[in-house]
Amino acid sequence: MRSKLSEHDRKFVLCTGQSLTIDELKKHSDSHIVGELHHLLREDIKVTVCAVYERARTVNDVPIALPSILVYAIGDAIIKCTLCDYKREWEISRTGFFLLMYRAYRGFPARGV
Repeated sequence: MRSKLSEHDRKFVLCTGQSLTIDELKKHSDSHIVGELHHLLREDIKVTVCAVYERARTVNDVPIALPSILVYAIGDAIIKCTLCDYKREWEISRTGFFLLMYRAYRGFPARGV
């Protein structure tokens, strides 16, 4: 489930590594939009993820509607821009880390030390 954000609250992820609002994009005309930040609800935990577009876009071509998403990067990932040679490293958020740990250990029996 994706959060509903207004156009001016959306944060776009650039090939250079910045996460910017629509108003800040015009200052980075040489960059490309590779995705945007979303807040997903996973196992009742709100996690910030990078929704990576199938194709990058120029900063002058801001998507009004959500374009096709290739992948939701929750953990560590290297995101390659489809318009240039930049590769952006996406690192797992603290909440994402705790979600993964919760999923990994929820099936283990609780034992004392």
